[in-house]
Amino acid sequence: MKVLHVSHSDNLWGGGAAIAAYRLYRAERELGTDSYMLVNSKNQTENEILTNFNSLTQFSSRLKTSVSKRITKLLAPDPYLPYSANLFSSHHVQFIN
Repeated sequence: MKVLHVSHSDNLWGGGAAIAAYRLYRAERELGTDSYMLVNSKNQTENEILTNFNSLTQFSSRLKTSVSKRITKLLAPDPYLPYSANLFSSHHVQFIN
């Protein structure tokens, strides 16, 4: 069985979702599962952590993230509630299967 974890980053000093995805990926690898990660921002050196983004795509992703955060800040009903406008595609779908 193949497992693919999709996350923005594999940064262990980043957000909780990146840490959780990385821990799941590592635990599955240790159990012998054919587990991979697909990330926008790769920090680890493991070959099973994949990123197919060149410099232009990474710049575009950072720009989209910045714009999305600013728009979300304007639209958020309460700054203490998690809220995402999900305005831009990450293009991860084209790499799956």
